[in-house]
Amino acid sequence: MDLLRPDSVDDFSDTYNHLTRLGDPDDMRAPEDEEDADTQALAEMTHNRYPEPEDIDIGRRFLRRGDLVELGFNQAEREPVLAVFVRNFETQSQFYTIQGKWVHRKQKEVQYNLPGFMDPAMLDSILPYLPRAEVTLEMLDQARMFDFSVPRGTGSAIVERMSEFYRESESAYRKHASILDNAHRILAHPTDLRFGSLERIAQKLIGQQYTDTEISQPAVYAVRKALIHAGFAFGLDFRSHRTTGVFQIRSKAQVQMVDGVRHWLREYQDDLALSANYPKGIPESQKKEGTRVVERFVATAKALIAQSRSTRDVTIHGSVGPSKVRIPITPTQNSTRQITSRKFTSTDAQLIRFLEAWSTSTIFKRHPRIEALGPVLLRAVGAYDDHPLLGQDTAFVFLQEIGVLLPYENRVRYDEHLLLPSSQHSKPLEQLMTSLLEMENHGAKFNDTMKHLRKDWGDLAVFCIDGASAMEIDDGISVEPITNENGAEEEAWIHVHVANPSAFFTREHLLAKMAGHLTESIYMPERPFTMLPRWTTEKHFSLAPDRPVLTFSARVNMEGQVKEKTITPGIIHNVVSLTPADVSQSLGMKQSETADVELIVGGRLPPKQHVKGHNVTESQRQALVLLQRIATGRHRQRRQAGGLFINQSFPEMTVYEGWKRPGLGWSRPHRDQAHFVEGDPVIHLQAKSYQSWFTAGDEGNDLLVRESMLLACAIGAEWCKERNIPVIYRGTIRNPELPDPDVYNIEVVQPSVDAYGQPPMHIGLRYMQLLGQTMVSTTPTKHRFLGLPQYSKVTSPLRRYGDIIMHWQIEAALREEALTGESLVNSTREDYLPFSRIEVDKIINRLQPRERLISRASRNAETFWLAQLLFRAYYFKEAALPESFKVLVYSTPVGRFHFVGTILKEYSIDVDMTRPDLLGFTEEARVGDTWEVKIDHISAYVRRVLVTPLRLIERADNK
Repeated sequence: MDLLRPDSVDDFSDTYNHLTRLGDPDDMRAPEDEEDADTQALAEMTHNRYPEPEDIDIGRRFLRRGDLVELGFNQAEREPVLAVFVRNFETQSQFYTIQGKWVHRKQKEVQYNLPGFMDPAMLDSILPYLPRAEVTLEMLDQARMFDFSVPRGTGSAIVERMSEFYRESESAYRKHASILDNAHRILAHPTDLRFGSLERIAQKLIGQQYTDTEISQPAVYAVRKALIHAGFAFGLDFRSHRTTGVFQIRSKAQVQMVDGVRHWLREYQDDLALSANYPKGIPESQKKEGTRVVERFVATAKALIAQSRSTRDVTIHGSVGPSKVRIPITPTQNSTRQITSRKFTSTDAQLIRFLEAWSTSTIFKRHPRIEALGPVLLRAVGAYDDHPLLGQDTAFVFLQEIGVLLPYENRVRYDEHLLLPSSQHSKPLEQLMTSLLEMENHGAKFNDTMKHLRKDWGDLAVFCIDGASAMEIDDGISVEPITNENGAEEEAWIHVHVANPSAFFTREHLLAKMAGHLTESIYMPERPFTMLPRWTTEKHFSLAPDRPVLTFSARVNMEGQVKEKTITPGIIHNVVSLTPADVSQSLGMKQSETADVELIVGGRLPPKQHVKGHNVTESQRQALVLLQRIATGRHRQRRQAGGLFINQSFPEMTVYEGWKRPGLGWSRPHRDQAHFVEGDPVIHLQAKSYQSWFTAGDEGNDLLVRESMLLACAIGAEWCKERNIPVIYRGTIRNPELPDPDVYNIEVVQPSVDAYGQPPMHIGLRYMQLLGQTMVSTTPTKHRFLGLPQYSKVTSPLRRYGDIIMHWQIEAALREEALTGESLVNSTREDYLPFSRIEVDKIINRLQPRERLISRASRNAETFWLAQLLFRAYYFKEAALPESFKVLVYSTPVGRFHFVGTILKEYSIDVDMTRPDLLGFTEEARVGDTWEVKIDHISAYVRRVLVTPLRLIERADNK
């Protein structure tokens, strides 16, 4: 990642205690986030339920014996300690610290590691004196001295090696202190957020003094310490920092804003303490500036809160209540309308920005001295005495009540790591978005670089199968049967035609720059954030008659075995647009398109725009039947190769405020003038009741599309592998500390499947764990989840930047082969490619955490609207809910966590269940259990539903 570029790489709420406490000096727990603690089981499962890319640097993804790591403390401002990784157990990792103590900790809490720091054999001598299994909950994260019978010198060589590194690092810090102590002043932009990797930052700060040699690792670590010591001035994403090493460099303006507000609030606190000496209060003339700023803001806020509470109730559940004014959606009116109110001063705006940073973007996380100032301001307002803690959720409600945020604001989109162009984190991004809009107004023209190579597909039917509301059509499928001398279909050519925007602009084009920044389209129920502007896809690139495509073709037999493959630029004409329902009908499937459960809050839905079903001809129906038959064979092959099908059934959330289409209008925080909203959006939930996650996956109309897309991705990966083209391959890497998944599949999974091909939940989950993490690399790697020898995503270039890169590389190879008349198979050349291997590796380093971030953001946005719906249904009776529900346990708590990960069977949604043993039950929760529960609490702020167990319905047989 380039230093000093605005390119980015959901935030989760914390349970805060704003008192800084002195703790046990050996307490090495990381500062707890609510996401990392009470909802750990839920987070782990929902984020790993679907294979996602992880990281190319396997040495940083999985710790290996002898790696140097940095371990933080429960008190965020305490100096971390160095340690070496010893070994991994099921859920705990074992470390030996520079202080000569051992500690067990979760590996994901480590934010820095240096692979291969010492010879693993150096640790052999201490192994007999260390725990050989996971420790008790009380000992987790607690540093322990060796038993007194252990010879004093047993670990001395290990400690000395770490001490030597530490001394060299301290020496480097002293040498470069004048630069490192001013790192933010040197690196920061006056107004814009920047990003940089640790290595690039080190090069920028002290690289000029290492012209003849590389910067030593102790010196790089000294730079890291300087960034950490700078506090809020530098930030990092704790979800991916260890694998990326990326730091945020906050703007000078933002740091000055925070410093200014801290100064005001401290002055206010000083005057508050002095006021005890003044029975009638401190005279106005003697008040400090900060006190006057705060008091003026408080007066404005109180008036606005009174206005808000006349139409909306305040709650302790992370959101204001629904409007007492109900506005039905009609063809001429929306369900909401905004009313302006008081204007804010410039100092008000500064305080508002501070509260936004704390509660909306949550960027003060792990800075307790700054976090402790937020409650000071809320306490001054005096409107939230009934709130258990004056924490971030209360501040968020406060911003809603003073007309800064919408009463139904989705804070997911304000994640500064997500860095959406409309999030107001970066002016260059806003300017880039403006330039793209101007490009449309001036009539953009594109040149087709593959025009001379395109094949005309004539009247061949191209089936584009997607929902009626699909915004971008990336792909279509064709089939050409091959018959034998008796007229029987023995083989067929399967063609997957993919949109081809990459042929019309280069990596330097503004479209490419925006696509490279966003990485993927981000879909939220209230609005999409498309990677390519809507006008480009609608007018130029989305599949339609007479549009360009890049076609991935395979000659296959009826079992789905690939006999031949090609990639061809082309033009399609005969586009047959089908919905999944059309396909079901054509294939004679009894597939219900209706949900098992439907909930609506906020009023009546606008009428659906009915889309007339396509009249499939007999020849087209026969083509679909053939495609389904081959897809079934492909699926069976992947299953036999160990592939795992995960059945996703998360509810579909739709939000309406207008008559014509779902979604909400654009919004932003109002820092100049308060805006209140009358009415609310209508929220619609459609859900299927729970089905096993581990279904065989060989039925349903989605099989045809899924297998065709996977086939295209396999073709693209193998085609590039044969030519040694550096592209973005995706595969899996297993943890070498865990058992072999292939053996487990043969010996445990396959014998356990039922008549429907489904293994028990605990076995399926264990198999998922053994399969490992998905990774991204320029080296082809087997994808165990999918059961494919190599895999690259190629079918969604309108929505994924990684797919565009794949197309650019493939197109360059096609042009080169056409130019020279020679195949590039087995070639080692890279001179004809737009991206070298080194460049693709650099792109991957940013791509992998960004893709995971977007995946979580999209899921969290859905979860937000789900929580909003249940919040309004449960607390304000806008929809009827059952008295109790059934949940299925999928994850039991690890460590000191109090909640069990479960699926609410009726709605197929993730909820947290309080551990039964904490409520006096004799039964503990097991994976696969079914419990009866009732809703206990819903937080719209943390997007969380907490349920209480009532009774055990069915015990899982997994002991």
